[in-house]
Order: sequence, then structure tokens, then C-alpha cells
Amino acid sequence: MSYFGYDDCIELLNEHARVLITPHGGCRVLLYQLTDGPNAIHLDEPRAERDGLWESGDDAGGEDAAGWKWTAGQASTGDPFGPTGGRFDVGPEFQASGPDMRQGNHCALFFGSWSQTLACSSLKVELTSPICTSTGLQLVRVFELEAAGADLTITQTMRNAGSAASLRVNHWGRTFVPGGGIAFVPLPADNYSRFPNKYVLYDFTPPATILFQPDDPNIAVRDGLIEIGSHNRQAHEKIGFDSDVGWLGYLSKEGQLLVKRFAVHSERPYGEMAGLTCCVFYYRDRLVELEPIGPLETLAPNQEASFVEHWSLLPFPFPQGEGETVDPEAVKSAVEGLAPPRL
Repeated sequence: MSYFGYDDCIELLNEHARVLITPHGGCRVLLYQLTDGPNAIHLDEPRAERDGLWESGDDAGGEDAAGWKWTAGQASTGDPFGPTGGRFDVGPEFQASGPDMRQGNHCALFFGSWSQTLACSSLKVELTSPICTSTGLQLVRVFELEAAGADLTITQTMRNAGSAASLRVNHWGRTFVPGGGIAFVPLPADNYSRFPNKYVLYDFTPPATILFQPDDPNIAVRDGLIEIGSHNRQAHEKIGFDSDVGWLGYLSKEGQLLVKRFAVHSERPYGEMAGLTCCVFYYRDRLVELEPIGPLETLAPNQEASFVEHWSLLPFPFPQGEGETVDPEAVKSAVEGLAPPRL
């Protein structure tokens, strides 16, 4: 299929939903929608149409978003956050030793063009990355759309395919969704959190720090649910959580609730500096990034480990009037009413 400047997109389709995947730019989801519904994924406009949307200097030297393809030796897209869409990555994001998993050191994985290795039907496809020359890591991603609904299962397998040493890595989901909506993260099952305010805030002002007792007026804790809004947000805000319930959600202004469900292994170490199990990243009201995080895996040569994200998309009313809020119990009931995920 042709979409967003790419002529070789892969389509998964049933009577309930449509998914379009590009193998380029690190193998991304470009479209995830209910039949005749809006796209749940954020894609950047071409440069000529987005002048002035980013901070001064943010997109110096970049490429047009649509149809962009990475070439070996190129550091990135030149855009503030890399390619847009439903992205996936590997971490830890910051690591003092071992393979450096920041964008510039694993470009073939996060920016490169992948190969389609398996297509079982119109509902399932498998793609494989090149082997990263700087780390030895290779990724395999399987996308499967449920036959009888709109649920999408994504399995990412991390494989030590080219390193003689062990690799310490973790899954890192990085899905961009349209800005201006409301994100939801459940409190840990017993309402206990290591963080005094139930979340931490990454402050990217040099020198970057993690605030363990932030006061964010856009975040409320109500009835066991952390609710994150986007009103008057600063440029870059990353909010981290230690929830062990295994889901996060995002309600768009178009009245769609995207839910990501995933396994949480509380007995295992997590590689982010604050031991986070998931994050939400905001850039003003332009975009939001939903980030499930997997436990730290130690992969000996030729070993591999997998992590599963299970996506669901359903209609849900967005608050319309001034002062109107979302009922936390309605959000939790909507998630509980979904079909069990295949994790």
C-alpha cells in the first residue's frame, strides 16, 4: 500500500480495523484506526506545513517527515524526536556501561529499513532489522491484528546476534499519538508507589535531573488512576511511573481511547535510572509518547528475549465543557471490559 510517502507499506485489515506499517525509519506503525475512524497515531506534517510548530532550531537540517529513509552514516532525521509514528526501541535510555542504546549508537535499529521475513495472512506480518554493527543487537517484530476485533498485538524480540559479550537491554515502546489528549496510568495494585507523588518528572534543563517530588498542575491522582493532561505544558516533559498493573491509556480529542497492555515483572530489575515500568512524554500540545518499558534482559551470544504490547482502540467521550473531567471509574471499566490480552 502507498501511504505517507512510502510505496511499500504493509496493510493488516479486517472489518473492524486497519493497520499500516512501514519497514522504513525503524519499522513503524503509520496508521491504526477503527473502520472509518481517525488515525490514533501521530505523524508529522511535511516541513513546509509545520514551520513555527517547533522551538527555534529544533528542526535545523532535517528531512521532510513523509517518505523519509535513513542512509548509513546519517545520525538521525534531524527532527527533534526522530521519525514519527508508532515506534519501538530498546533501552536502557541512559546506561553508564554496556551497549549505549541512545539513538546515535543504534541507528540501523531505530532509523534503518527492515526486511519482511514472514507474512502469514492479511492479519499478521513479521519484520527483521539489520544487525546493529555497534552493539550486535538484532530485533524482530511481529504485528498481528485480531480477526474478530480491533486489537493489535506487537511482539518485539531482542537478539544478541553479533556480540561476543553479553548485552543488557530492555524493550522500550515509543508510540507517538496526537497531542492535546489525556493519558491515564493506574496506580500500583496496592496503591503503594516508591514515589511520594506517585510519579517522577524528567527535567531536561541542563544539567538534566529527575525530580522525585514534582508539582505538576496537569497531573491528578483520582480513584486509583493517574490522569495526565497537556494544558500549558513546557517544551519537553517526561513523566515516569512504577505502576505494576500493566496498562496505560490515552484519550484523544477525537474521542478515542487507545489502551496499551503489557506484562510487568515486579520481581525483576528494570533498567531505567528510576526503575520505571512505563513513561508518558509530552511535547507541548503537539504530541504525546506512550512508553511501556520491559524488564532488563541479559542476553548471552545468540540468546534472545521477547516483550509483548497489546493495543486496543475504542470510542470514549472526551470532556467538552470547561471544567468537565473524565470519570476514572469509567476509564477503568472500559479497560477491564476489553478482551484478555495475549501477553
